[in-house]
Amino acid sequence: MHIDAPPDAVFGVLADGDRYADWVVGAKQIRHTEPGFPRPGTRLHHTLGTGPVEVSDTTDVVVSEPPLRLELDAHIRGLRATVRFVLHPDSTGTNVVMEEEVANRATRVLARVTRAVVATRNAETLWRLNAQVLNRSETSRPTPTPARANVPVPRWLGDATARVFAFAAALRGARAMHPRGVVMRGTARLTERGRGIAEREAPAVVARFSRGAGLPARVPDVNGLALRVVDASGPGRHVDLLFASSGPGPLSRLVVPGIDFSRSRLSTLLPYRFDGERVLFVASVGPSGLTLDRLADARVVVDVAIVTAAGAREPVARVELDEVVGGDVRFDPTRATATIVPLGFLNALRTPAYAASQAVRAGRRHLDTNPG
Repeated sequence: MHIDAPPDAVFGVLADGDRYADWVVGAKQIRHTEPGFPRPGTRLHHTLGTGPVEVSDTTDVVVSEPPLRLELDAHIRGLRATVRFVLHPDSTGTNVVMEEEVANRATRVLARVTRAVVATRNAETLWRLNAQVLNRSETSRPTPTPARANVPVPRWLGDATARVFAFAAALRGARAMHPRGVVMRGTARLTERGRGIAEREAPAVVARFSRGAGLPARVPDVNGLALRVVDASGPGRHVDLLFASSGPGPLSRLVVPGIDFSRSRLSTLLPYRFDGERVLFVASVGPSGLTLDRLADARVVVDVAIVTAAGAREPVARVELDEVVGGDVRFDPTRATATIVPLGFLNALRTPAYAASQAVRAGRRHLDTNPG
């Protein structure tokens, strides 16, 4: 999971043994943290469980290399697992990798039977860690990352949202929503009104066309378009906008299923502040007859505009997509820039939903490439 903070800040939470119950799913209480934690050989004495069901045991520190690596040996009444946190800094923060390796036969059997549940639990744990790092002073009501959307979200709701989307991704073995898509690459031409989107007049763009439920191309479904303006505010600082097929005019915030992308009215559904003004981003796609199966053979044009609170429609960019690319792209529609800020409660809930779903998918890719 990506955390918008440097490794020192992330490791600072990992090194605070007394607070593990604030973010480790299933940890009910830390009874005692041995002096010097997380020095190798020190131990956490914890209680796990929910409601009246409790189990007390310990976790030992095996490796500690601040601020990039921490390895723990966790014991739960005959079950054992090695848990590693590896921190990779990048230009916008830290990519945190959590690896859990079962250490005995009983644990391996349990892990296989409950794989989707374990993946969900670990994704929610990473989400809670994210919240703790970004708001250490308010751990009783964290979920600080929705501050990107300028709306506070209660801890329980942020955690529940992460849990639901992580479990859906784990069961599906793909994105919780919009599982199948076509990724294309091209260039955007910004209008005078759209200059605030990116530092360059003609930035590179990556787009993903998809179907909400993953239904066959000839069956009405929610058409989706994820649009990334690459390095909009500097290296690694992209602008990601997510569009869905919607209704006309005043119905532009309601989802409307469709088949042909070119006939769908696309909008972000949720509001943004753009250059200080509250707007909705809308898009139209051409040429005609673009189903998901036909996108790979087409040169696609996407016209992006804003709709102001007064109802005025103002073009901000024309995107030309001419190359289909492989692989997956992890879009983050919750990240704000100096000129584009997601607004509202539902935008805030996107943060735990996307973070947890992407964590499950990343974990699955890791298992596929490292089957041992």
